[in-house]
Amino acid sequence: MELDEQFVRRCVDLYSDGSISLVASILSASPVDVCRALRRAKVVSEVQPPEIAFIVERQDQMPARAIVEHLDMTRTQYDQLRRRLGLDLGRSPGLRTGELTHASCAEKTRWLVQEHLRLPVDDHLPRQISSDNFTNNGLSSEIEFATREKVKCGKEKHFSACAFLIGLAYPGRFQPWQFRHAKTNQYFSGCSGRRNFLNALLWYVRDKMEISNSALPAAMRSHSFLNRRELQDYGLGAYWWKQLWSTKADMLEDLARHAGVKPIGGGALTTAEARIRLERDGVDVTRCAVPGCLAAGKGQINIHHIIRKATRVMPAFDVHASENLIPLCRNHHGAADQFRARDFDLRSIPTLRAQLLAKLTCVAAADHSAAHLPHRRRASQTSIG
Repeated sequence: MELDEQFVRRCVDLYSDGSISLVASILSASPVDVCRALRRAKVVSEVQPPEIAFIVERQDQMPARAIVEHLDMTRTQYDQLRRRLGLDLGRSPGLRTGELTHASCAEKTRWLVQEHLRLPVDDHLPRQISSDNFTNNGLSSEIEFATREKVKCGKEKHFSACAFLIGLAYPGRFQPWQFRHAKTNQYFSGCSGRRNFLNALLWYVRDKMEISNSALPAAMRSHSFLNRRELQDYGLGAYWWKQLWSTKADMLEDLARHAGVKPIGGGALTTAEARIRLERDGVDVTRCAVPGCLAAGKGQINIHHIIRKATRVMPAFDVHASENLIPLCRNHHGAADQFRARDFDLRSIPTLRAQLLAKLTCVAAADHSAAHLPHRRRASQTSIG
């Protein structure tokens, strides 16, 4: 507690007629706080038994600097007291003064978080705390210890010493990527980076969003699924997945495969399954659907999604529905990729194929006309473009 002048005066007045324990009882204060008040008033100078007990009990839970400040001592007084009273005798056999262990680091981390900084231990903690909080509060040795120790671990070695210490203090409560981490770390890059990121996404979906595999396909249809804010709050922001996938849709498709599910209205659909859907509708999947195109053969034909993802106008639209699929040769497939959902009349889904073919026919006609322009005119047009 913070000592105010009124509390100090009350302690001095009561101490003239009673013991430290009695004064503490009357004021509903701890004996240690009464000792502090009496020392501040220069009524006592000798270290009192409650203070000695406080040091013994807290020497592995608080940094020395915090203990010294709490007891209104100097660091020299504190060190002399420890040596004089043999306060290291209660430590584990063979443990030298000041030597750090995982257990002692965990104790001091809990002190920093819960008693000193008074931060709630929830999912906001990783975004609030950093290594600076440790070094600024007398725990720089613990940061150095964590920096050495984390290299012995698997995923922890890629993340901060702060994340390692919080992990010691609250085992299983947090993942290291929830904490601020450098963009140079290798956990989400390299040959295993994509798998690691997908594992992190599944952890978030299952543990934090509480979405089971059976519900995942339906949840993936929502436009707000794994939105920017959610991913950023848990250290999985757009910077990371954009290094691994061209679009969010591609990332979700891989996530579905990784989870062993097939999304409804988006995600994984094999070419074989797409051909079966078209054949059921009477579409010849061995030839390009564009009139006049001679391309044919299984190796020459791709199955194109006319609308590549659900839109805000049709959030429940199944992009794998047969009316949204069309067989195209490689050339026409490339031409079709230039069109977006806004280029089509979405009020008439059954006509999507016809709409696309009409657009491709217009593009082909324009290209044909340009090819037959006089040479000089074509050259001028090219220089302008």
